[in-house]
Amino acid sequence: YVDDFNYVGVAPNATNGFDSNYDELEPPLAPGSSVNLYFHHPEWNNFLGNNFSSDIRPEIGLEDTMQVWDFHLWSTNDGDANIEFDASNVNDLPMILEDLGTGERYHLGDSPSHSFSAVADSMYHFRLSVGDVTPPELELGPSFHGPAIYVSDYLYQLYWMSHDGFMIDSVMVMFSDDGGATFVEELSTNEPVTILDWIAPEAEVISDAMFKVVLKDYAGNVTEKMSDHPVTIAGHTLSTNITTGWTLWGAPLNPENDSMEVNLGDDFSDYWDTFDYVDNGYTYNGILKASEGYWLGSTQDATVDVTGMPIDFDYSVNLSVGWDLVSNPLVIDISADSLLFIKDGNVKSYNDAVGDGWVNSIYGYNGSGYEIASHLSPWSGYWISVIESGVEMIMPIHQHVAGHGHRDRDEGWSISFEAQTDGANDNMMIIGYSETATDMFDNTHDALKPPIPPGPAYVSLFTSHPEWEHPLGSSFTKDIRSEVPVGGYQEWILSVESSDQLANISWNLDEIPDEFEVGFSNDGGQYFEDMRSFGSLSLSSGSDLIVRVGSMVLGVSGDAIPVEYALKQNYPNPFNPTTQIEYQLPVDESVSITIYDVMGRKVKSLVNKIESAGYKSVSWDATNELGLPVAAGMYIYTIETTSFRQMKKMVLLK
Repeated sequence: YVDDFNYVGVAPNATNGFDSNYDELEPPLAPGSSVNLYFHHPEWNNFLGNNFSSDIRPEIGLEDTMQVWDFHLWSTNDGDANIEFDASNVNDLPMILEDLGTGERYHLGDSPSHSFSAVADSMYHFRLSVGDVTPPELELGPSFHGPAIYVSDYLYQLYWMSHDGFMIDSVMVMFSDDGGATFVEELSTNEPVTILDWIAPEAEVISDAMFKVVLKDYAGNVTEKMSDHPVTIAGHTLSTNITTGWTLWGAPLNPENDSMEVNLGDDFSDYWDTFDYVDNGYTYNGILKASEGYWLGSTQDATVDVTGMPIDFDYSVNLSVGWDLVSNPLVIDISADSLLFIKDGNVKSYNDAVGDGWVNSIYGYNGSGYEIASHLSPWSGYWISVIESGVEMIMPIHQHVAGHGHRDRDEGWSISFEAQTDGANDNMMIIGYSETATDMFDNTHDALKPPIPPGPAYVSLFTSHPEWEHPLGSSFTKDIRSEVPVGGYQEWILSVESSDQLANISWNLDEIPDEFEVGFSNDGGQYFEDMRSFGSLSLSSGSDLIVRVGSMVLGVSGDAIPVEYALKQNYPNPFNPTTQIEYQLPVDESVSITIYDVMGRKVKSLVNKIESAGYKSVSWDATNELGLPVAAGMYIYTIETTSFRQMKKMVLLK
């Protein structure tokens, strides 16, 4: 049985009501067996009937909406029913057939048809929709995006804005705890909802939580969007690993109990202790507070945990003049460049606060020495030098970006130093020139030396300027000057403090003009070596290193003649493969400098001639008299004149 010639479509001047020029009535049922397909429109109030074989609509743009026709199918007999569609001028628009009885949908392709098993005298309701190639519009609300900190087990409302020219057919919200690599479903609905009550999962710290919302319209067009920056989720109990020794430490939450003993006592089986720094002095009060920094000393490695409330807002700290020991109160890193400072209602960035003399430097501690802090990490403490009173610091939840810098750099050059001993290092000492610097203290360029850390091993390299009369002290780890005088030089005196007798000092020269000589002296300024020819030397704790940059720097300083004989310790030591040996002669005479092995056998003669009085140096390249490399180990070098003889040891490493 066939019911042919049923039409849907569009035409000029057609309406959504009955149009006598386009819409056709369905004829009465034929006697006997039959199948009937028609469009039921009782709202048209046609006195000839409510069923129509054609339903023609007005022409509209279908890029973002659909034309929809509902029709009925009825058969007098059981059997397989087949509906065939002959599409003309549809222009590749989607065509969807929905069985309104079952809710199933079928996307009709290039040869559109649909078959099903019909039951006699049963009415079947279908809907044909044509059009819509435009995905839904979607905008995620701020609740989906970081930077933000959400607290485990807390309820949050996630909301979004959506729109479709026809119909939002389904909404799915998904959550990822691994930065978007995998997702789990939090909501899936056929309702066009725009808000979800969501409980943050229980976890210690999820640092890269992401959300994804997926919208699908009736035609099957899909739009999905993800968080544009991860969200951090923090639990109520947080933990970190502590290593033996001294740690600059703090807890990134508001503790449930502020007793240090309650929070840490169960985490150590051996000795531990903490010290706060208040009013420029250490104190022992056993109180744990968010944003406070502490020295934590322990004789064992341990995992410590603290229970409390994670901080999910920008945190404010009142600073006091001097050195403040602070910590990061958040579970995420804070860039130093993102810190804000408030004084008398004025808000400044970190760089501006430094430039205006409110604060000076921020230092972290890596377990063996201080380092300039470009960011503040959770569980870590930091020294900040505060120059002005009434300064408030805000530690914000912010989006991290690459390329953080401690300060803006002007045109200039610099020499950076690193001091090392067994178990300690210091890489903060920088000297140099900037076009905006002066020879006095410049808050933008110069940096104060932090307090000496506790513990048995330490080393510090610094310059002293008591004439600057700075309220926070006279020692500085950054000393940037104005330009070098024409025909003259700039001079820095670097002092070393160390727990060991000797410290190894190394340096790196950055963009120093070729026309400048760069010299160093460790004999009180009598003789200057070329820093470009050496990379390091050994200095005794309490001694000074004089550095000059400019003209007429290298060699003997003026007409200086030493008053006594001396053989200096070689540098570097240990060495590989070259080392420098310095010596001094108060008079002109014959001098011999010789290398021996530990068995007393002669290895090489470095000097054997008459020399004039003065400050001298000679290098050894770890070869013997034949020019062949010698083995690694200990060697002895001696100086011998008519009235002076001395020997020292050195070590060759390979």
